[in-house]
This record gives sequence, C-alpha cells and structure tokens, in this order.
Amino acid sequence: MKNEAEGLPIAEWDLGKPVYLRIGRWNPAQPRPRNARGAKGAGLSVYDLDGDGQPIAPANSKWAEIDMQNRLRGAEPKFLVQGEWIGVGHDGEPLLENVRIVGLWESYIFPTSLAPPENC
Repeated sequence: MKNEAEGLPIAEWDLGKPVYLRIGRWNPAQPRPRNARGAKGAGLSVYDLDGDGQPIAPANSKWAEIDMQNRLRGAEPKFLVQGEWIGVGHDGEPLLENVRIVGLWESYIFPTSLAPPENC
C-alpha cells in the first residue's frame, strides 16, 4: 500500500529539520508556489508548531490568530510539512519552498477565549 496523505505522497521525516503545519492543498511538484496571477510566489505559507505539535499564530497579529483558528475549524486538509525556510510572509508566518508532506495533522485544543460557542 502506498503511503499517502489525502492522496499525496508522504516523504520521509528529516529529524534535522523543523516540522510545520500547512492548511490547504498546493502542488508539491512545484518548488516555489505561484500566486493567483501565475507569477512565482515568495513561498508557501505555513504555521510554526510548539513542542506539543500545536500551531502557533504569528506574533503580534490578532488577525492572524483569528484567521488561523478559523482555518483550523475548516474542512481543508491539514498537513505536517518540511521544507526550506526562505523568509517571513505578510502576516509574520514562515515561508517555505521545496515543501514535502511528512504526515497529517489532526488535533487541536482551542483556547477558551477563541473556542466556538457550545451550540455551534
């Protein structure tokens, strides 16, 4: 059986490199993703993970934290990825290129202040 995550191949985990969270699909065959206009983008946006494997919103950005929480609640696939760090994105998130999937991410405990109401 082929080792896959959401139909995409899972690469061998490199213990010498950090692991990040990617929410949503992209074309892993493309070393540097393209933006909406088709030009080469600055890199693939990902989230840092803490020591327990929980995502960390970019510092000093309440909007980025709320956006991350909303995306975590969504139906988009969530991947554990590794790649080459090339910079920092508009919202303070890490940007990677040559990204490869090393697993699926499945768990998150929402902070009380950002948790959805019980009847949602």
